[in-house]
Amino acid sequence: MSASWGAVEGATYEVTVNGQKSTVSTTSITVAGMTPGSTVTISVVAVKDGKTSGAATTTVPIPAETSANDNATGNNGQNQNGNNNPENNNGQSGNGDPPSPDTAE
Repeated sequence: MSASWGAVEGATYEVTVNGQKSTVSTTSITVAGMTPGSTVTISVVAVKDGKTSGAATTTVPIPAETSANDNATGNNGQNQNGNNNPENNNGQSGNGDPPSPDTAE
């Protein structure tokens, strides 16, 4: 995730990300290592000639991870009736109906 802000000529910036402060001279940062489903709070203060601006602060929600595999149901993106999942339908096709006589082995 990246964050940026407007420049103040001749200033440096105190940037606090989730309580960890650093000083930068650029007008953007990249935040890595975020936990899915959490939030990131970023605060920026301009510092020039020993004077500081008010803090600009934002909190950004980090989306939870998503997957094509529904681990709760084992659906794996397939139809809910068990298609293509022999473990859920005893090796039978479709919704568990027995195979037609011409395809039975």
